[in-house]
Amino acid sequence: MAGLGSPWQDPDARGLLAGIGLHTRPADIVRAALVGIGARIADLLDAFDLDGDLRVDGGLSRSRFLLQEIADTTGRPVRPAIDPETSLRGAAMLAATSPGVTIAEIAGVDYDDAIAPRTDGADRDAARAHHEWSIELARDVPAGTSHRLRPAPIADHQDSTTQES
Repeated sequence: MAGLGSPWQDPDARGLLAGIGLHTRPADIVRAALVGIGARIADLLDAFDLDGDLRVDGGLSRSRFLLQEIADTTGRPVRPAIDPETSLRGAAMLAATSPGVTIAEIAGVDYDDAIAPRTDGADRDAARAHHEWSIELARDVPAGTSHRLRPAPIADHQDSTTQES
């Protein structure tokens, strides 16, 4: 846990696992990490004031759960590259500046169908408020101390073990 990166740039922020108990399973912690990734992507999109479809690739783009989470959290369609290793193709394009190789010789990128958001604005706003609370908490925990947690702003927030699909 090396602090909090963009858009906050806070090296003193602490990592958090809040709300865990005896009922918490390893899958709940993995799910929380993926939800956190989705929330951080939404924060970056907000900071850079970007809109439109979000095109993604890389190893984590194989996770349909993560892609749906990103779509739900950002409120925009997510389009995964058909070949998840498309970034490698970009590196090859940079290497194409070598003598005798042209960018035209490198194949283009194809994208899969968009994954549309399934949440409405109210659910998205509630999730973002909870994430902002978590960020405040992570930035407020002094190094090397225990910290009494403030209650989350969402009174009816359920953990993943009790939610109905």
